[in-house]
Amino acid sequence: MTAIDIANAEQRAASNPRISAFVAASAGSGKTKLLTDRLLRLMLGGTAPDKILCLTYTKAAAAEMRIRLNKRLGEWVVLDEPALRAALRSLDVPANEKTLALAMKLFADVLDLPGGMRIETIHAFCQSLLRRFPLEAKLSPHFEVADDDSAALRLREARETALANPAARDAVYTLAAETDEKSFADITSEFCNVAASLLNDYTPSAIIAMQRAAIGAGEETAEEILAAAVALPREAALREALLAIAQDGNASGQKFAYPLLDWLAKPAEARAKLWDNWADGHCTVKSEPRSLRGFCGKKLAASEDAIKLEIAKEAERILAVQEKLKAARLAALNAAAITLLSPIAAQERGNKTLAAQLSYGDLINRTGQLLIDPGAAWVLYKLDGGLEHLLLDEVQDTAPAQWEIANALAGEFFAGQGAREASRSIFAVGDAKQSIFSFQGADLKSFETNREKFKTLARGAGQDWLDGKLSISFRSTAPVLELTDAVFAEGTARDGVCAPGDVLSHGVSRTGQAGRAILWPLTKPRDAAALPAWALPEDYESAQSSIALLAGQIADWVRDRLGTPLPSRNREAQPGDFLILVRRRNALVTAITAALKSRGVEVAGLDRMVLTAQTGVSDLLALCDALLLPDDDLAFG
Repeated sequence: MTAIDIANAEQRAASNPRISAFVAASAGSGKTKLLTDRLLRLMLGGTAPDKILCLTYTKAAAAEMRIRLNKRLGEWVVLDEPALRAALRSLDVPANEKTLALAMKLFADVLDLPGGMRIETIHAFCQSLLRRFPLEAKLSPHFEVADDDSAALRLREARETALANPAARDAVYTLAAETDEKSFADITSEFCNVAASLLNDYTPSAIIAMQRAAIGAGEETAEEILAAAVALPREAALREALLAIAQDGNASGQKFAYPLLDWLAKPAEARAKLWDNWADGHCTVKSEPRSLRGFCGKKLAASEDAIKLEIAKEAERILAVQEKLKAARLAALNAAAITLLSPIAAQERGNKTLAAQLSYGDLINRTGQLLIDPGAAWVLYKLDGGLEHLLLDEVQDTAPAQWEIANALAGEFFAGQGAREASRSIFAVGDAKQSIFSFQGADLKSFETNREKFKTLARGAGQDWLDGKLSISFRSTAPVLELTDAVFAEGTARDGVCAPGDVLSHGVSRTGQAGRAILWPLTKPRDAAALPAWALPEDYESAQSSIALLAGQIADWVRDRLGTPLPSRNREAQPGDFLILVRRRNALVTAITAALKSRGVEVAGLDRMVLTAQTGVSDLLALCDALLLPDDDLAFG
């Protein structure tokens, strides 16, 4: 079988509407096509379009799926019968009179649905659910989703109020030594979006106690631990061993022993302040006891083993103390953070409640509480009555709170006798490798755990199950895929992106097509050259950051290849033929854009916008409406 044959077989197996499936699919392997095919096969099998729910994680992905679905359905309306039969057979659907007639009318059926097909983001689904059941969710029926600007302003006000509170001064000093203003703002935002719901069930002191228990920290402070640690239990024997090395050891041994003897000569308070000197003398930077190889020399040959044993015992004690210190210091930081974050979250939540607004994190948390709350079980019953097939896209980006929502839906989905009588299915697709980016808090372990949960639910209801896979890449050529597979072939690299026992492997559909993987050396910043003595700075010479240098190298590389032959298009290369991918939008993106423009290379903007959706344009359109119809007072609203 060719790569295309394998890909088609995998797509047909996974899009089978009569089975539930969890499909692992790499980027570029046809996830969106698979979802579209499954939607089409479900509807051609007789499922009403309004009985299908497809959840994805970005508006762009939801829009892309709607566009593809409507395009396919629109094409079917105008196809002649032989072409339509071929289209149905390509989906592994029998091309009989019933399916032909259904295919011709599906476009109209989908258009007639209020709001269209239920292809939406997880946040949009949560918002619509809370709109339907606001009282059960303990919300105002007229709640709004807060925009980013108002949410950021509200959070900043709460943060500044908490920092100005004299009672929080000690916590502020503790955190200020370890973090900066921007990092603390990021921590605050993450806590309010992800973990603030903890305050509903636990007091700040209870959270602090749980954190201390989780990291194994006792009730002692770092100062108390140090005060006890500097009183050595075997000080006399250790002093004697160090004196022997200082007097009769080799030069390296004397260099080791004298600073430690100086530390032993100090009082307890001074010892505590210089504890790091004592610890570094006995342990390496890898937190391992020093070997003391070559420290004793010939004069101490008879007593060398006893000396090393005494020092090794102290090194082991020091390492245990260091672990206790780390735990105590981390516990202190956690306690200081909770002391500040709790009032910030409380004020931010109170202001949101007064404004009847919810953040995106609130949408997820409130929906999870609504579906799990035993008193609102009938909400699940109402949902279950209008839902027959659930499709989940990009599940590698599913956070734990979002998995709870999916599991609540799936649990009701396959519950009771009705689950065995109805034709229902659950379908999930995603790339486990991408969980390493922890988007929205996702992780590889959750990916595998929830795969097993869905499998258990489906099989328990008598449903067929498929652990599917899309192994053929339609995006990259062989050299790129071979390099990727080689990088993640073994060791920690493989363990970071693969489940236990799995091996990363990509099939190639673009066989025979050219490709190249070039590894550039790391770019280091360049300092300005130092002027010779008495020389005048006649020419300006500046230092360049590594970002600016890398951006310039990329821009030069692109510019030098413009006009070269591009065999795949049978023409010369143009600016639009180059695509630059980055891990995140940071200073590098702006630097690359500036570098390309400075070299006269045409480059697209960082974002595309819908012109009519911009506030200024909307205001001008409203003005035009008012000028055309002066009696339309609403145009000024």
